Order: sequence, then structure tokens, then C-alpha cells
Amino acid sequence: MDVTAVLIGTQNADVNIRQQAEAQIEQAKNTNLPLLMSLMATELADESKDLHVRQAAGIVLKNCLSAKDPARQQHLAGQWLSTDGNAKQQIKQTVLAALGSAQSKARHTAAQAVAAIATIDLPHNQWPDLIQGLVNNVTTTANAFLKQSSLEALGYICEEIDADTLVSSSNLILTAVIQGMRATEPAELEVRIAGTNALLNALEFVKTNFETEAERNYIMQTVCETTRPRANSCASLPSNASCASPSFTTTRCRRT
Repeated sequence: MDVTAVLIGTQNADVNIRQQAEAQIEQAKNTNLPLLMSLMATELADESKDLHVRQAAGIVLKNCLSAKDPARQQHLAGQWLSTDGNAKQQIKQTVLAALGSAQSKARHTAAQAVAAIATIDLPHNQWPDLIQGLVNNVTTTANAFLKQSSLEALGYICEEIDADTLVSSSNLILTAVIQGMRATEPAELEVRIAGTNALLNALEFVKTNFETEAERNYIMQTVCETTRPRANSCASLPSNASCASPSFTTTRCRRT
């Protein structure tokens, strides 16, 4: 199968061509799903490919992993969990590489794909290094593209996954989110936006933090700072608030 040609075909205005391409993808799903997912991940991560092709590949990959219908989702999760471990690892690493793409829409699609895998794997104690890896992408790299998409992925994971699954990682996630929101370089505006969106998706994780005054002040200070020029970064704080980052140690993931 010429993967690129098939993906282009799925976007063709000619209904016959489009249906033929979609039929090829469905056949590939039924005959060798891991291979199809690997091919889609590779197309998504390929910087030489047209953006529309990369997006289409990412959507096919995501649709192999997630569905709105609960019964369908359970079926897809079972297929993924039964996939050979080496094949899964290759797909994961390829999709993670796409998080650093120079193309914003490709990064966005990759973040969705990462989250789709994570919502299946993490509740089953698989992909244990994912959250730490995404956090490191935010806190230790100078690559603004990678920071942004990693925050997007963290936000999507927080939005979709059962909170109890992330009990041990909630403070790591909060630290990364706050650091993303406090990005200072002009080129990192999208990082700040991604961090803010991730905080919105993670609100149920930070209830206990809001019960601790120093942490509550710091979180709200950060939220306020994202709405005004960076030069005003410590203005208008309560007299007992500090610009120093607290250690987030009390958060527990609980659904309210």
C-alpha cells in the first residue's frame, strides 16, 4: 500500500476515490492493525510530508485508539493492549518524536495521539515513563514546540483519564503546567497558552493545593500573570504572597 497516496485519497473531493482509499485503510485495520498504526505514526512524524497528509495519518492513528461509543472504546483498548510490546514501543516513540514538529497542526495531532494511547496504557500500569518524559519536555528543554505539544498532551490526558490513575504524578503535572504558564520568551506565547489550557483540564487535581495558602497564591498569581505583560510579573500580589515557586506536595487526585 502506498500510504501517502491512500491518505491523500481520503481527502479527495471525488467520492469514489475517497471511498476506495477509506476501504483500503479499513482493510489494513482488519488484516494487520499494528502495521497500519506504525505506518500512520511514521507519516505523522515525517517532516518531509505534506501537512494534510500528516494530519490525516494522525487522525487514522487516533481513530484506531479512541471512540466516543464506550463499547467501541473498550474494543479498541483491548486491541491495543493485546498488541505486541515491541510494536507498541515503536509506535509510541514515533508519535513522541512528532511532538517536536515545526508544524503546529502536526504537533497538535501528535499530542492527541499520545493522549489516546496514554488513556489506555496508564490505567493498566503501562508506559510508566510517559508523564515524567512529558514533564521533562516542558521543564528541561529549550524547544518551544516540544514544550507546547507536551503541555497539550498532558492537558488531554488530564481531561480524559480517571483522576485516580494520576495520583502519583499529579504534582509533577502541576509543576510542569505552572512552569509552562510562566514561560518568559516572546516566542513562547503558545507555550503559555498550552499551559493555561492544561491547567483548566487539570483543575480537579489541584483542589488540595488551593486549600494551602502559599500554593493557592502562587497558582492564582501565575494565572493572573498570563493575562498581562511580563514586566508586571510580581505586581499587585497580596502582602503575604511570594514570587518563589512552592513545592507542590499536597495534591491528591480526587473527583468532586
